[in-house]
Amino acid sequence: NTAFDVVKKVFPSSQIIENRVNKYPIRVIITAHTSDDDDAVEIWSGRQQDLFSKYKSKRINAMKEINASLEGLKKSIMS
Repeated sequence: NTAFDVVKKVFPSSQIIENRVNKYPIRVIITAHTSDDDDAVEIWSGRQQDLFSKYKSKRINAMKEINASLEGLKKSIMS
């Protein structure tokens, strides 16, 4: 899974929980909790199709956006 792979690259020990909703259009929303009492922070949201390998340029752009958001989160956590 593209989204999982990008998250695990930046946060290898992260716990990923899926919340599937069978509703169209299918969207992927990546959120993060930095501690048990924190509200979720939205990292990225977009169409599921943007993560498909058959749409290479859209997938690359989505992966870059996700990675940039995760790196920003990581930087804010570390400071």
